[in-house]
Amino acid sequence: MNGNGAVAKPAALRQKYCSPVTVAGDLSSIEKSFPKKVRAAIEQDLVNDRLSTDLPGQKIGLSRTQLHRKVPDRVNPGESIRSIRMQRAMTCCSNVCPRWPKRQVGYTSPANFSMIFFKYFGYPPGAAPE
Repeated sequence: MNGNGAVAKPAALRQKYCSPVTVAGDLSSIEKSFPKKVRAAIEQDLVNDRLSTDLPGQKIGLSRTQLHRKVPDRVNPGESIRSIRMQRAMTCCSNVCPRWPKRQVGYTSPANFSMIFFKYFGYPPGAAPE
């Protein structure tokens, strides 16, 4: 809910948990640091092809269920992991040969990586802008 009592839009919630973290307002320091901790835990294991919502939760001391409860209803932690991976893949595509980012962001299957990249950005990794 935002300050006016209205429910925050799903896109705004996804933005909060999938983009670099900036926190303002009257939240406690623990609430401010939570999105940063989740993102840091995800980024630590980004190359792990078995990264799931269990691992980031364990790294910050929460079970999978607790993590899902603490994250707002309309934000899927699995979607956050995918979003962070795709953002990193785009960065890698501009710096390296487009076939290598899949390994740097935790995908072992080139076909799976290409399919997810295409769904996320609307073009294949080889057509990524430099």
